[in-house]
Amino acid sequence: MTANHPGGMTDTLSTTHEPVASVTGPAPDPVYWLNRDDAEARRLILQGRLYHPSTRWVLLRAGLRPGMKVLDVGSGSGDVALAAREIVGRRGTVVGVDQNAEILPVARARMRSAGYSNVTFVPGDIRSLSLRDDVDAVVGRFVLKYVGDPLTALNAALRHVKPGGLAVFQEMNFTLDSMTTDPRVPLWDQVWTWICEAAVRATIEPAMGYRMREVFRDAGLTQVEMQLTSNVGGGPDDAVYDYVAASLRSMLPMVVSSGVATAEEIDIDTLSARLRAATLAKDATVKYPNLVGVWGRNPLPG
Repeated sequence: MTANHPGGMTDTLSTTHEPVASVTGPAPDPVYWLNRDDAEARRLILQGRLYHPSTRWVLLRAGLRPGMKVLDVGSGSGDVALAAREIVGRRGTVVGVDQNAEILPVARARMRSAGYSNVTFVPGDIRSLSLRDDVDAVVGRFVLKYVGDPLTALNAALRHVKPGGLAVFQEMNFTLDSMTTDPRVPLWDQVWTWICEAAVRATIEPAMGYRMREVFRDAGLTQVEMQLTSNVGGGPDDAVYDYVAASLRSMLPMVVSSGVATAEEIDIDTLSARLRAATLAKDATVKYPNLVGVWGRNPLPG
């Protein structure tokens, strides 16, 4: 189908998608451990602001250029699509796809606010997309960890990428050594342990960032490169306290129901303030979780 959106644009993407449960594969999809409400939309926007420089750098390093046509999978509130649009400019196009149709009005509103008329969004599943035309690049952030078989999902996306075209993804590692403070702050250790344990309970691959090398290789991509980045902060005004507290709030129902921690232990309403106070008490530096960027190219014929 062809989808019309505000701004008079018509998508060149046609989608058919079925519930995740109908997608067959060697492993079921991990539990989506985050809420899908207004608070989560705000958290995603904050996350996008924090990781925008890293994502934009990876897209540029991978070879995204003005005039390209880009498919953004797992668009959410549109942060990666925004970064891609900044690079491809007016002569390029960006089409964003997300299974959660309820978040896409937020993404569309942000594009209108930015004055971008060549970015559109449609609901869909990365594994069952139908594109009218091939794209120059497929991009995504924090997407493949939510599918049971990342290789199958990546191969499905690559079917729409031109020979020699790009695949660029970023994933976070949910391993205990991925986030730390210096000097050590026990509250941070506890919070990050809860989040890592929740990832295990949700059957999310803890080291998805590192595993992307294997996934890209098995997909037949060439010129594969990787880059690990990590924001580093601290001090009274850093956004990390609110971001981590908001993330844990969003996954709180899953954390509590799976027995990782009780609501009383977490005390979510005071968590941001307690993280800030504990960090300032030790004048600690906070290293955000590892974010691994991976990029490669679709093989050329012959």
